[in-house]
Amino acid sequence: MHQPFEITFEYTLDESRIILVLRATVEYHSLENYYHIHSFHSLLPDAHPSVKNSLSLLPNQDLISSFIGSTKRWLHKDSEKESQLSRIIGKAIDDKIDKETISN
Repeated sequence: MHQPFEITFEYTLDESRIILVLRATVEYHSLENYYHIHSFHSLLPDAHPSVKNSLSLLPNQDLISSFIGSTKRWLHKDSEKESQLSRIIGKAIDDKIDKETISN
């Protein structure tokens, strides 16, 4: 397993106008080639400290990346299906990895 890292992203709840700004921890499991994402917490500046440090706002997610042609897709490990959440988290992971690659 590689070193865990954090991502930040915005997630819109269903079809509402409520947008969550979240931070989560990502762990890459190289033997099984998947990302385990956990500890989803609010980054909203006006969120009460008890909310920011509370239990995770979303359940743990296990994602895999897959290519269809030249298009990268982020899929849930168990169902191998894509969702809005998997796309958003996957983009945040890609952005973080790209940023780290550029800075090194």
